[in-house]
Amino acid sequence: MTDSANSAVKFRENATTAVTRDKDAITVHVRGILQPIVLRFASLSDAVRAEAMGYGMEVRLTRAAALERDTKSGRSASAQEKHDAINRLATHYASGTEAWAMAGGGGGGLSADTRALIEALVRVFDLDGADAEARVREMTGADRDALRVDPEIKPTLDEVYAERARVGGASSAKALIEGLRAAKRA
Repeated sequence: MTDSANSAVKFRENATTAVTRDKDAITVHVRGILQPIVLRFASLSDAVRAEAMGYGMEVRLTRAAALERDTKSGRSASAQEKHDAINRLATHYASGTEAWAMAGGGGGGLSADTRALIEALVRVFDLDGADAEARVREMTGADRDALRVDPEIKPTLDEVYAERARVGGASSAKALIEGLRAAKRA
C-alpha cells in the first residue's frame, strides 16, 4: 500500500518505521499506514521532557566511545581514548553551542594512526589527552606525518604500535613478513 503521507518519507530498506523530527515534534511513520504518529513536544510534562533529554544525552555521549579499531593491530580503542572522545563531546555541548555535531566528526573521527600519534605525544610531552588531540586536529596531514617520523616522537610511536599489537593478539611480525615474501615469490 503506497500513500502520499509515506511516499515522501525515506524508509531504510527493511525498516518498518521512519522518523522525522523538528524543533516542535517528532513524527513516526509506519510503512503502509496512512496516519503517522505525531508527538508534539509542547504536550510533554517537564518530567518527561527532562527524562527524554537525559536519555538522549546519555545515548549521544556513550556512542562517542564507539571508536574504530586500530587498523594496524586490530586493537579496540583504549579506555583513555574512549574517555577523551566522550569528554570532547560533553565539553562541546557544555560550551553553550547551538551545533549538535562537532566540527570534524564529533565522536571519534580520527584514524587509528592519528590516535596512536596523539597517544605518543601525550607520553613524550606529558600532555593531557584532550589537549594533545585538539592540537593534532589543527595540524595538516603533512604536519602529522612529519611528527610520525621525527626522531623525538618516532620511538614512542613505535612503542604505542608494539603495545597495540601485543594487546590485540597480532601474529608474529616475522611470520607476517615471511608470508609477504612468499607471496612476492609466488
